[in-house]
Amino acid sequence: NNPFQNEIQIQFSLAQSGKGRINLYSAQGQLIKREFANMNSGQFTYTMSNLSPLPEGFYIVEAIVNDQRWKEKLLKK
Repeated sequence: NNPFQNEIQIQFSLAQSGKGRINLYSAQGQLIKREFANMNSGQFTYTMSNLSPLPEGFYIVEAIVNDQRWKEKLLKK
């Protein structure tokens, strides 16, 4: 969901289950929020919520599971 307001939903496909790390960075690369989750193999959706206090602007969300890395630039309105 881009742009986002209060939450970000990340969807990806995993070859095998694993412990995942989801990072949210400012446009300048500063880590703002980090969450951990156990993720199942196959199609997986993760929701990072409670983001409404963040100021408007660009952010980068990154998910790392096993040896897979996924990154996307998002806009908060």
